[in-house]
Amino acid sequence: AQISSRTSKNTNCPICSRKYETSFPEQTILFYLEQIIDVQSRKLLFGFESDIFIPELHLAIEYNGVFFHNKPETIIRDLKKKAKFSENKIDLIVVEETKEELNQIELKNNVINYKPTRSYDNLKEVIENLIKYISTKTGKSYIIDIDVRRDHNIIFARLRIAQYRITQFVLGDHLVYN
Repeated sequence: AQISSRTSKNTNCPICSRKYETSFPEQTILFYLEQIIDVQSRKLLFGFESDIFIPELHLAIEYNGVFFHNKPETIIRDLKKKAKFSENKIDLIVVEETKEELNQIELKNNVINYKPTRSYDNLKEVIENLIKYISTKTGKSYIIDIDVRRDHNIIFARLRIAQYRITQFVLGDHLVYN
């Protein structure tokens, strides 16, 4: 379709709108988990993308930011993904961003509710919960130094690289001017 037909109707290009589909919290979780176990980022499984996938455990981890995952179409897609993963024996843990105040961050029913702070310091609790779950599944004990403030610049640089790669993959030769 021509660009004018998409912009005048506010429908946006479905390919272009996929760019930047990662976040600092997602990349932070990835950064620390890959220090203890083999992880794959943006893994396509049964027609759905997993933010983080741990093949050894058949475990998918999704980070659902409040901004992108509260739209009806996204909620429906996430429910279909959950069902498809369950049908194919893939465990799914969802880190669910919330605007509500929380007393504690814990894994309950394969969901970790998380209210981000400006510095993302409380991501440490999310990651600790994930590591505890992974330890239970592998029977191994993991010691990892989680310091989001210290590692912020490294993670942020990786975020930019990931966003660039996603954009290049999604757009590729897509934009053709008539």
